[in-house]
Amino acid sequence: MHPLLEDALDRLMRAADGSVWLNSGYRSPERQAVLWQEALEKYGDPERADDWVARPGDSMHQRGLAADLGGDMALAVQLIDRLHLPLHRPLPNEPWHFELISAHR
Repeated sequence: MHPLLEDALDRLMRAADGSVWLNSGYRSPERQAVLWQEALEKYGDPERADDWVARPGDSMHQRGLAADLGGDMALAVQLIDRLHLPLHRPLPNEPWHFELISAHR
């Protein structure tokens, strides 16, 4: 995981005091391939699978620049704003997915 992302998540989770947690951070290419294959099997169509899981090599998780959080997402967003953390939610269909603001797709 990128050090800036790790620091921002650490600050966020400490401030959230157990109400926000990390579900998924860095993913190896092998893990990303498994997740994409599972999405393909679930949705039956590569384009639909792409709506939910990036293909291996295209994932911000694989680059160490994304994290999926669990818990109170409204609190997470409030704390990100209050603490001026460099995180944003670029995927409207995945409110749990956060990336570094400086990360480029």
